[in-house]
Amino acid sequence: MLATIPEGFVWAIMVLPLGSLAVISLVSFLGLTRDGSWSARYSGYTTIAAILVAFVLSLWALDSAIDSDGARVGFDGHKWVVVGGLDVHIGITLDGLSALMLVVVTSVSLLVQVYSQEYMRDDDGYNRYYAFMSLFTASMLGLVLASNIVQLFVFWELVGLCSYLLIGFWFYKDSARRAATKAFLVTRLGDLGFLIAILIIFSQTGKLGIGDIHEAAIAGAVGSTALTLFALGLFAGAAGKSAQFPLHVWLPDAMEGPTPVSALIHAATMVAAGVYLVARFFPVFAESEEAITTVAAIGAITAVFDDQPAGVHDDGPRRVRNCGRDLPSLHACVFQGAALSGGRISEPRDGDVRYAQDGRAGEVHAGDVLDGVRSEHGAGRSVSPSRLLEQGRNPERRLG
Repeated sequence: MLATIPEGFVWAIMVLPLGSLAVISLVSFLGLTRDGSWSARYSGYTTIAAILVAFVLSLWALDSAIDSDGARVGFDGHKWVVVGGLDVHIGITLDGLSALMLVVVTSVSLLVQVYSQEYMRDDDGYNRYYAFMSLFTASMLGLVLASNIVQLFVFWELVGLCSYLLIGFWFYKDSARRAATKAFLVTRLGDLGFLIAILIIFSQTGKLGIGDIHEAAIAGAVGSTALTLFALGLFAGAAGKSAQFPLHVWLPDAMEGPTPVSALIHAATMVAAGVYLVARFFPVFAESEEAITTVAAIGAITAVFDDQPAGVHDDGPRRVRNCGRDLPSLHACVFQGAALSGGRISEPRDGDVRYAQDGRAGEVHAGDVLDGVRSEHGAGRSVSPSRLLEQGRNPERRLG
């Protein structure tokens, strides 16, 4: 085992993508890309280098978390905001769950940035793309490391803002603008529940630290009704991000952005963030049978019914995206099983699956593999997503 990672290096995991954002923004502001002093490709290299270092540090953080035998690696918070008698601290939480998620986010993001080098090569918005991607990655890392619920909510909203910017990246297209607005508004509905949950728990406990909230819930310091409402409010936010019924309607249109954006949104950020939120507050959900049952019921409904449209689209990326909603839905059912059995859970790792889905959809789309799907199968005939992915790997084979 390595020595325990110092606090400064954990902060660096989040700050490095912000650094690449600052560099790209400064270069664009000074006009260095216009006079040829800075090649647009350098923006991609800067982002990739920053996230690569963050990935290496994330592996160190994971090693430290494993070495702590499941206990939280303690770092003191730093005073952030003082409002009256309320002190809000900013800090970092490093345990097995957050350390694992750091590796998922940085690894998937790194793969996406490398893939984007060629995918976005001829796009006029190349610098803007990597600036948004840097902010997106930093926001998700900040969400994962947050030590209190207010800090988590701030980064949660930044993730939503970045998704709006990236889904609507090709803003000159009406469809992209509509898709971005739709995603932003629908997820805001869920986030309203998240905000109400924060107000409920603070009124009950006077505390905002995630660990303090866990302890209060387990100790019975929060009334059962308030605890259930708090958990359901959190789940409302998670349902919006993870595209769970009935807040699932934004997800198929998210493919209006560049394909690498979809891979990052659904593998490491938006969708995974919802699952992470429930996992992070699992001790709270486990204390409320009504809340955990609701989570499982919504997850089951989403998994069973929302997967059906996947087989009737002849748009490859949209087809694959429709078939991917059920992963966080199945995670929700796993959470209930863990709660009822008294078992422990860890963050479900579907990032590699989702990256493969969205990345393969990009290859399918780029290679025009699906041009003949409708003619080969007939309008409306279902084709399984696995067959589509296989066709992407072997385009000479006919779908049958």
